[in-house]
Amino acid sequence: MKWLVTGSSGLLGHNLCTYLASRGMDVTGLHYTHPNGVAQASSRKANLIDIASVEAIVLEESPDVIVHAAGLTNVDACETNESLAKILHADIAKKMAHLAIQCDARMVLISTDHLWDGSTALISEEIFPQPMNAYARTKRSGEIETLKANPKSLIIRTNFYGNGRPWRQSFSDWIISNLSSGQNITAFNDVFYTPIDLFHLSVLLDLMIKRDAWGIYNLVGRDRISKYEFAVRLASVFSLDVNLIVAGKIADAAMLASRPYDMSLSCKKIEKFLGQKMPSLDACLASLWKNQAAN
Repeated sequence: MKWLVTGSSGLLGHNLCTYLASRGMDVTGLHYTHPNGVAQASSRKANLIDIASVEAIVLEESPDVIVHAAGLTNVDACETNESLAKILHADIAKKMAHLAIQCDARMVLISTDHLWDGSTALISEEIFPQPMNAYARTKRSGEIETLKANPKSLIIRTNFYGNGRPWRQSFSDWIISNLSSGQNITAFNDVFYTPIDLFHLSVLLDLMIKRDAWGIYNLVGRDRISKYEFAVRLASVFSLDVNLIVAGKIADAAMLASRPYDMSLSCKKIEKFLGQKMPSLDACLASLWKNQAAN
């Protein structure tokens, strides 16, 4: 099976390409600034805003699966440049969905857990989004445009962490890096989510494609947890000093865009579809530790 992944030098794109290539898949990653760095995968430079050149590359590659993982992940940057966020999250997603039909390929859009106002915990796929910032608005627009263009698309709502790149740290990277150098960090004890490590996310996404999943799914970890508790649990697994972690409030942070206090997602739908439980936080952190140790 041949996969094409946009944003292949980003956090998710790089890890997904690495996983797929290690399983013998034919993988092509599209990048703009940095090649994906995966020895067993191809890496092609592409400016996604240049739709004509991207179309030519996709039709030439003729993949079986297209994963649109590229995006503007800095929430405050989306607030100051919503037009660019819309192009990356919605306009290009729509084009990729059309191209998937032309290639007779599966279309996968990587969405977010950021789509609601944070007033409800463990949101299911049926609860209508209430975006509260530009990042969420444009990601939701991407979902709508993708499904309108290609109703058999797979939309993945998630929140992930794992081994990042030199130019793109993950939340777990930031925690480990600071604590390892003896630096104090502040983690919010009033913001909740259901994170999943990138290895488990890649395994489960591959499985969903093999099971012919389509529509909207929450692909997240089983445990709802605060950012502060996540940092403490991660530090414990990596034998780092938990006393360096300070509990803070998101209201005290200087952020341009409003953010939800609760981004946790229900995983009942995906568990029913796959016939298995989503990984616990313990399992995800153990996977992260194993992957870090291997590198």
